[in-house]
Amino acid sequence: MPAPADKPRRDLTLAAIPALRDGAWVEMREAAAPLRKAGLLGKTAASTKVFRKHPARFELQPRDQPAKVRFLAG
Repeated sequence: MPAPADKPRRDLTLAAIPALRDGAWVEMREAAAPLRKAGLLGKTAASTKVFRKHPARFELQPRDQPAKVRFLAG
């Protein structure tokens, strides 16, 4: 179960990128703009920053230099 502080951020992330809810892989470059628009990502920050904070909830592919992300559920 997510920590109470993690759930709102996770919900906002899923609201910003609805394709993640279905477990679909989303290109990192496509994830950045909605995250910025939702105020979850700074203007010059990498989108991986948002997802790396929650490794139990989001899978990055490949791990070294992620190009895709998907929601793992929970």
